[in-house]
Amino acid sequence: MLEVQLHKNLLTGYLPNDLSTMALLSVFYVDGNLIRGKIHEMEQHKFLRSFYLFDNAITGNIPTSIGACVRLRHLRLNNNDLTGELPSELGMLTELTTFYADNNRLSGVIPPEIGSLGSLRQIRFNGNDFTGEVPSELCGTDLVELTADCDDNMLCECCTQCYH
Repeated sequence: MLEVQLHKNLLTGYLPNDLSTMALLSVFYVDGNLIRGKIHEMEQHKFLRSFYLFDNAITGNIPTSIGACVRLRHLRLNNNDLTGELPSELGMLTELTTFYADNNRLSGVIPPEIGSLGSLRQIRFNGNDFTGEVPSELCGTDLVELTADCDDNMLCECCTQCYH
């Protein structure tokens, strides 16, 4: 297994293209830096357990290949500049316990497939441009944290915290 832990080092530059060559990567912490670029395809990361890219300047969308990271437990992409919709393939991450996507520019509806993640305990959607409702599938789970922007564009009946 391979770990990359470079959090809060004021690193600059772009997310490397060759991350896909690190098939044995299990932990990737580059949070709290000044990293830019897009999240590249992730189908090679079958052993990835923790992926922390929060507090950077990451752009683009969350690739659908994230669904191949079947051992992923912690996915923190908050406080970046991500756009597009959440991929329904997130529903394939059956071991996921933490998913933070707050404070980006994500849009569209939150895929109901996320509600099938029985291990999920913490999820943050606030600070984005989502529309519709937080999937009712999430309301019947053992979540300890569910945050969203609860306004005219986004409804949430079971959020632990609503932002306006």
